[in-house]
Amino acid sequence: MANERTLLSYVRTALGLIAIGVPAVWWFDESVIQALGVVSLIMGTAFLGIGIRRFLTLKAEINRQSD
Repeated sequence: MANERTLLSYVRTALGLIAIGVPAVWWFDESVIQALGVVSLIMGTAFLGIGIRRFLTLKAEINRQSD
């Protein structure tokens, strides 16, 4: 269950970064804020990918040890 909680933490962080990045890119006209929004979107996507990869790796390891 700890593996699932860790995945949910990654997803929560990713959604927070994406939720900040989308309005920064769409609603603001200042290039600095838009650039920070793009960085936030990239980091959010990276966190999501890292979290899913980590979850699957640990799940496979847990399954391998239980066999």
